[in-house]
Amino acid sequence: MPQESVTGIDKGWADLSQLAPDDVVTNSGAGYDPVTRIYQLKVLNITYVISQHEKKITEQGKSEPVKFEMGLLILHYLVNAKNIPPSGKLLGARDLPDGDIFFRSTHELPLSPLKEKFGSNPAGLLEAAKALNGKRKDFADAAVEIQVLPRLFLTILVWKGDDEFPANASVLFDSTAPEHLALDVLLAAVKFTVKALTEKIKGT
Repeated sequence: MPQESVTGIDKGWADLSQLAPDDVVTNSGAGYDPVTRIYQLKVLNITYVISQHEKKITEQGKSEPVKFEMGLLILHYLVNAKNIPPSGKLLGARDLPDGDIFFRSTHELPLSPLKEKFGSNPAGLLEAAKALNGKRKDFADAAVEIQVLPRLFLTILVWKGDDEFPANASVLFDSTAPEHLALDVLLAAVKFTVKALTEKIKGT
């Protein structure tokens, strides 16, 4: 069966409290202030503040707590990330361990927004990725590598549609991705990335 995520925010906080901050920093690439017991973690080029004593996660400079799914992503990553570099080997979702079981039906990758936004304008993907410090890759009609988390990289590919073939899109994972996040949390990371990219430009 596919690996399951932490079961909730409370368990995430409990698991994080059991870890030595130095280990969390080493494994996740996060920052940490031992006086305030606050972690700082960059997700899609935005810094988030994780306060253990308040059990609160906010975007830096804001007071409103993040939504549940983002909180779960951040806590799960801090608890489970490993100090291993990306392999550079790219895999499709169903090529990940248990991915052929998990990434089906309601767990399909959110590719439609990518096709709708960039299928007629692949260059728009490259422009949108600039705000996320994305790196251009030589795949498809347009492709970018996005650093979602310090140790999690996704590669987004788009093919332009024409009269003969419809637009298409794909998401590839570094083979180390499952070392840092369970499959359902990886899916959440993809959703956040797609949303960030498709909201960077207006129009079709």
